Amino acid sequence: MKKQLVVFLISWLLAAPLALASTEKIVVGAKTFTEQFLLARMVTLILQNDGYQVDERMNVTTRVLRELLIKGEVDIYWEYTGTAYSALFQGKDTTIARDDQKLYSLIRDRDLENGVTWLQPALFSNGWKLVVPRTVASHYEISNISDLARVVNQGQSLIFGMETQFYARPDGFQKLGSFYGFVVPKSQILFMGHSGIYGAMARGQIQVGMGYGTDPQLLDVEFIGLNDDRSFFPVYSPAPTLKTATITAHPELATRLDGLGPRLDQETMIRLIHAVEVKKQPFGEVAKTWLKSNGFLQ
Repeated sequence: MKKQLVVFLISWLLAAPLALASTEKIVVGAKTFTEQFLLARMVTLILQNDGYQVDERMNVTTRVLRELLIKGEVDIYWEYTGTAYSALFQGKDTTIARDDQKLYSLIRDRDLENGVTWLQPALFSNGWKLVVPRTVASHYEISNISDLARVVNQGQSLIFGMETQFYARPDGFQKLGSFYGFVVPKSQILFMGHSGIYGAMARGQIQVGMGYGTDPQLLDVEFIGLNDDRSFFPVYSPAPTLKTATITAHPELATRLDGLGPRLDQETMIRLIHAVEVKKQPFGEVAKTWLKSNGFLQ
């Protein structure tokens, strides 16, 4: 009888973490675009696999999502290092914003004071990216922004397409030109939404477009992203952020999720977004397939 009781107690203790997890509800948040939906769903699927009940709050703006995290109404969401530095902490030092290691360390340490813990970041950045049609790149021998500056300074009248906000912001186009040593008159700039940039390049309306580092069109052989060879643009690498109190109560969350970011590099994220936005696959299925193929789910 005593032996049976011991066996029962051991079995109960082994099952207890899963049983406790199944009664604990975790809220996972996401911003308003495909990349965030994929990242959030990855977290959801991992936690559900571990026995947690999970709610998702999708399509939330950065400031609202941050407020929900601080108030404890959201437990986890992926924030970008560059966004945290410039928008949440009003950081102005461009040398820090361009250095992924210094930036992450500063944000991680500062946010601990706010009761927020940053897990390891992804290996990609979703910052600004100048893109050109491959025909333009071949004709002018352009592979990086220094090459583009050379072409502009030779007097070539390239037409640039960009969002209005990109033009004058501190990490935007005017400052980029000053940094690399070229000037483009406004007469050679067409202002348009990001959704129209690649179509305008394909039609020949513009020769250089403002994009983002994980645009799915970068998989298209028709376009190439220019290398920021002098590292002007700030780093926008996402990392899971959690209330420190949540980690204290459930340290297994950090253990389980901390390895996710380092497995997500630039090419991987572009391909995942491409599967959703171009191939029209459901983002939940895309996230699940990737997690299974990389050993996060059985």
